[in-house]
Amino acid sequence: MNLTDIVQKPTEGYFKIECINVDGIIIETFGHKNMIMKESKASVARSTRGTPPTDNYINKLVLGDKGSSDDNLLVAKPFDFTRKELFAQEEENGSKYYIIFDPLTASGEGDNQVIKEGYVEGNGGIISPGQKSNVRSSIINESTIQYVIDIAAPNANGGGIKAWTEAALFTYTNQNTEVSPIETGNIFAMRTFPAKVKDDTTVFRITWEVVF
Repeated sequence: MNLTDIVQKPTEGYFKIECINVDGIIIETFGHKNMIMKESKASVARSTRGTPPTDNYINKLVLGDKGSSDDNLLVAKPFDFTRKELFAQEEENGSKYYIIFDPLTASGEGDNQVIKEGYVEGNGGIISPGQKSNVRSSIINESTIQYVIDIAAPNANGGGIKAWTEAALFTYTNQNTEVSPIETGNIFAMRTFPAKVKDDTTVFRITWEVVF
C-alpha cells in the first residue's frame, strides 16, 4: 500500500432540506448523511499545499431535478463518490438552480452573501430570481463546517411549481462567469432525495454540514 492508497476523503457530512411555508412553519423535512465526493480530495490537497484559494473553497450550491427514479419521484437514485456533477447537469433536459456565494464573508446571523443565482431549464437561458436568497456559513466545532442556505419563496420555481430531487456543493466558481455558471467548479458533496416541491409560497432551507 502506498501513500496514495491511504489518502482519506473527509469522513462524512450531513444534509437536510426543509420546506417552510409563508407562516414560517416547517411543512416537510428530509435529512440524511451526504456523500463527500472524490473530487473533494483534490480541493483539500490544494488548500493544504497553500495553492491560492481560487479553486479550492466551497462557494456554490446547485439543485437538480434528475436525482430520482424515472418511475417514482419519491425514490432517490443511488450514486457513488466518483460522480463529477449532478444527474441534471449531465442530462440534456435537466433543470438546475444555482447559488454562488462569497464563503469568506458569509458568516454571522442574517448576512446575505449571495453573489449570483438563477434557474436554468434544460439547455435554455438563465432566468434571474425574483428575490435574493441567503447563505450563512459557520464553523460549529473543531471539525465541522456548516452552511445554511435559504432559497427565497419566489425563486427556483420554474415559473410556477418545480420538484427538486438532488443537490451538490461545488468548490470555486468564477464569479464573473455569465455564460454557464452551473458548469464551472468541482463537485465537493452531493445528495439525492425524495422530491421536494418548490413554489412561490415555500422557502427551501438547506442545512449542509461537512465533517473532517
